[in-house]
Amino acid sequence: MAAFREGINIELALQVKTIIIDKEPSEISAISVVFPDTAIQLCSFHVSRVLNDKTSKEPEAKPTIYQLRGTIENTEFQNLVKELEVKSSPTFFPYFEENWINCPQGWGNRDKMKSITFGNTTTNRVENHSSKIKMVLNCHSTLSEVIEKLLEIVKNKDEDVLYRDVIENLKDTARNFGVGTPSLASNTNPVLKQILQDLTKFSAKLQIWEHDSAPDEEEMAYYDSTESECCCLLFWSFELPCRHIYQKRRQAGL
Repeated sequence: MAAFREGINIELALQVKTIIIDKEPSEISAISVVFPDTAIQLCSFHVSRVLNDKTSKEPEAKPTIYQLRGTIENTEFQNLVKELEVKSSPTFFPYFEENWINCPQGWGNRDKMKSITFGNTTTNRVENHSSKIKMVLNCHSTLSEVIEKLLEIVKNKDEDVLYRDVIENLKDTARNFGVGTPSLASNTNPVLKQILQDLTKFSAKLQIWEHDSAPDEEEMAYYDSTESECCCLLFWSFELPCRHIYQKRRQAGL
């Protein structure tokens, strides 16, 4: 792990905000030593798989566990823990308390707040990439074969990205000629045009969706956002304005 940190450059390593892993104690310990200021989140897919397996014989406890994962408020979290203790079997709650309630790594929304992920909550993308490497390389591959195959993988990925960009540009051109739904570039709203200018297409689409969404009063009260900060999933995952911030700004006449 220390060699990895040095290999990617110390300055770059210091900019790592979040690391997502499976619930492996040895990995957690190593990461905590080498990246002491980096938030550690547990892979959402792995957490779901483990908890689904562990709660297969705990039908009354399962809904409460889903609520524990979803809540962002500490008071609500603690109340749900008390509720879970009542609903759980005598053997399940001690297990859950030791392995999950007292787990400092982010497995629920409460502990994932202020930990940027850009929407990546699982290790699936990395594992998928690793599986592609294993398809062309093995322990018997020579150094020259390793370099050649890795370069092929990178080239194929670049070509795939280029292909998708070309297809998207063709769709935008068609929309500009009145075929299909209007393209993002045709938007006349000055706020949205600025968003399109400043952000990537993915981020711009996300922002336009949030800008055009109108949360109700109950939702606004729950997240209690300001004109610049919010505690919702989108804001702390992407560090971009969310629908609640946009609504606050509209209410303030901004």
